[in-house]
Amino acid sequence: MKAKTKSISVIVVAHKRKQFLLEAVNSVLKQSFNKNLYEIIVVKNFRDFAIDKILANEKVENFYTKKSGLMEKFYLGMKHSSGDIICFLEDDDLFDSKKLNTVNNLFRKNKNLVFYHNNSIDVDANLKRIQIKRRQTPKRLIIQSNINDSLLKKLLFYGSDVNNSSITIRKSKYIDHLINLRSLVTFADSAMFFLALAMNKELIIDNKKLTLWRRHQSSSMNINNNLKGYFDAKSVFKKNSIYGVETFLKYVKDTFPHSSLVIKYCEIYKKRWNFSILALRDKRIPLKLFFWRFFDIIKNDNQKWKNLIGLLLRFFSWRLYIKVYHKTMVKLYRKSGVV
Repeated sequence: MKAKTKSISVIVVAHKRKQFLLEAVNSVLKQSFNKNLYEIIVVKNFRDFAIDKILANEKVENFYTKKSGLMEKFYLGMKHSSGDIICFLEDDDLFDSKKLNTVNNLFRKNKNLVFYHNNSIDVDANLKRIQIKRRQTPKRLIIQSNINDSLLKKLLFYGSDVNNSSITIRKSKYIDHLINLRSLVTFADSAMFFLALAMNKELIIDNKKLTLWRRHQSSSMNINNNLKGYFDAKSVFKKNSIYGVETFLKYVKDTFPHSSLVIKYCEIYKKRWNFSILALRDKRIPLKLFFWRFFDIIKNDNQKWKNLIGLLLRFFSWRLYIKVYHKTMVKLYRKSGVV
């Protein structure tokens, strides 16, 4: 049985993707925090001799699972962890060198703290900084209990419930809940945020940028190399998200029936996914894919003029459909106070 000597456990998860995993692990190995006080646990659904050998040499615990769900991997890592402070890191993201030192100090000083979320820096596949328009908290927010509607809207506006690699939790407060939520494929980050609110415990939403959030072609919400693949991926993500919200909502209603605010906003999330408003934020077929198909027809298609006209008609009809649909949904939600 493993001696419980570690303060922090970092759980790194990977699904199929291999190319960034060692970079993620190295970002944890290079922390300014005392190496004797934290452990690294990798949970992945593949075996790779070269990667596994490096992890073993670095004394990184390495677990294999056939499960595809994100929460299943998080739970497996937590079950084998010795630390009560749990940091999550997805394989394509990285930690700033001060991450563990920061969370250790905060969790040690605040015994009621159960959930911590830090700001992040957007980078591309080569770790070059990129500009993505999104809101993050401008200052450190400490939420102790009895959150109100106005404050929750502000936290969601700042993205306090997104990006697993920006989240740290207290295991002893979460483990009995997550065992019942292991089937969540997506929605893990939001589930952990809303659980903290449902438990009426302390949260910290920090303005420190301690995570590098990598945006690249193989990430879950980016473009594949063809239209069908792109929209198939969107459809799968949407279905998993709807399932995640519904599963989590049922659990909250059964376990925290008096947490009306959490239930209210989970219901809102469910409606959002069902109406596809999040999946349609881009509002148009990516031009990159349109031109890819356009030049493919020019070069390889015997009935090029007929198919070019069809492509153009589909493109402009889709643009019109998305524009009208998106405006209608945004107007509807703004009227109801959701967005």
